[in-house]
Amino acid sequence: MYKSAKNSTYTLWFYLFVGSFLFGVFLMNMGNGKLLADSDRLKKWGKIIRKLSIDELPQIFAVLKGEMSWIGPRPLLPKQMQVMTIAEQKERQSMLPGITGWEAVNEEKSDSRRKMAEYDLDYVRNWSLCLDLKILCMTIRKLFHGNRAEEQYRAPKLRKSEIRNG
Repeated sequence: MYKSAKNSTYTLWFYLFVGSFLFGVFLMNMGNGKLLADSDRLKKWGKIIRKLSIDELPQIFAVLKGEMSWIGPRPLLPKQMQVMTIAEQKERQSMLPGITGWEAVNEEKSDSRRKMAEYDLDYVRNWSLCLDLKILCMTIRKLFHGNRAEEQYRAPKLRKSEIRNG
């Protein structure tokens, strides 16, 4: 079974080092330790990279290494997995994470971490080549129209009420 911790660690280190030093992306506000909004932490060209969604390109290396697939549930940090039961976590982890996925193309409809997890679980439970093609087309459409979901709809903060035990 695939374990996402390795890939999540890879992704985190990439963004910490490459993002901070090369792209001028600072993940934390040293004053209070909270994540900064994209508008506060990205330089002008960094905003262009985010708008075009090409900030995901480094993950192609993980696809080439066989750690990720093109389409699948997005990689999650262990804390983010807490919105699912243990059985749901195992089910979700049964597939390689992807650069794009069902949740990613529906992110504007995700108002909570639980809803995001439900999109991923829906993908795992209903996987088909047809669904992958649909996700691919939706991703391409989003890339060419540059219509990334508003910041408040991307990765909403994990709420204590969403954490599930068992």
